[in-house]
Amino acid sequence: FQETIQTVQEEAADTQEPVSTVKAVETETSEITVGIDVSEYQGNIDWEAAADGLDYVMVRVGYRDSGTGEITEDACARYNLQEARDQGLRLGAYFFSTAVSEEEAREEARWVCELLSGYPITYPVAYNCEGFQNPSSRQHELTIQERSLIAQAFLDEVEAQGYTGMFYAARNELRGNTLWDTDTLELKYRIWV
Repeated sequence: FQETIQTVQEEAADTQEPVSTVKAVETETSEITVGIDVSEYQGNIDWEAAADGLDYVMVRVGYRDSGTGEITEDACARYNLQEARDQGLRLGAYFFSTAVSEEEAREEARWVCELLSGYPITYPVAYNCEGFQNPSSRQHELTIQERSLIAQAFLDEVEAQGYTGMFYAARNELRGNTLWDTDTLELKYRIWV
């Protein structure tokens, strides 16, 4: 992605929206960019040191608990978004989902978009779902088609709110539609392997 912010202040003045809610626009290029993904597992990152050589960061903003189904904010989400932004890095985000219905997925997406509304998100907002093969997972009994439709519901909601949706999964889950309807997902969204 190449950042091309469309005169944000002029646009904000035209729409009477605060600058923080106006989204920047990205256009894809062949330029290679370097980035990392972060969550609370990395602790309090020294962003001044970490930003050297980076173009972007993908921040885990939250997750749905695999047992209780409660949506929880990543303990370092706001810190990582603010500090990475202050270092001039482009921002993207991801959410760890254990949704068991399309409505839960849309709820997650709305929650994510609300949290991101104050940040200049110019990279994709990704749907991440892992651990569903574990018998203790809320998603254990879902079929490939059901899981894929849940992912699509999340990503459609994210895109309806003006963000670029991206699906995240391991290569072995995607090849040959092994654990996801990859054929459909890759037609509609960017894929993060």
